[in-house]
Amino acid sequence: IGKVPNYGMHKEENRRPEIRIIVEEKIKNEDYYYLGYYIGINLGKIPLIENVHPNIDELKYLSAGLSISDINIFHIKEKGKNFDEEYLEKIRIEKKELYEIREKFKIEDFDVLCLGCPHLSLREIHEILRRNIKHEVILFTNFYYYEIFKNKVPENVKLIPDTCMVVAPIKYKKIATNSIKACYYLRNQGISSGIFEVF
Repeated sequence: IGKVPNYGMHKEENRRPEIRIIVEEKIKNEDYYYLGYYIGINLGKIPLIENVHPNIDELKYLSAGLSISDINIFHIKEKGKNFDEEYLEKIRIEKKELYEIREKFKIEDFDVLCLGCPHLSLREIHEILRRNIKHEVILFTNFYYYEIFKNKVPENVKLIPDTCMVVAPIKYKKIATNSIKACYYLRNQGISSGIFEVF
């Protein structure tokens, strides 16, 4: 009928920040996975995040890290935008807290490197192929990028469209990934997995 239920994230009052996160040091790339995970697991409130300047892929990593919890939205503090943040509880996060998460999930020995949870962007695929990774690699992306790259990957790289490593039938004993989200859910399925930073 062209309508949605008037509850949850559809209501403006439920989308407001509940906590103020100040990131003390410059972060980049996979750091955003750990930031999202830290906020979701330890704080569990809709965050207003300050002192970060994520690109589109880093926003994706942050979203994926948060998705492990029940947080459905986040805000990035921008100049001129006021959330009455002075009234919010203030939490400061340093890199060492993010790297503790990385170390907790780190893996050195693995059978396959799976990347693309969430799906890889055009820039990410270019960067991965440029690095000429020697491990066996499986890349997950959308069908459009799959069509672009399907005949351009080396023998040790498989490209898979429109699915995710968490639900795909991957039969390996030890899986490495750069995604905290994938690592978390693979471990919950009893699959040995860990973090291997790529970017």
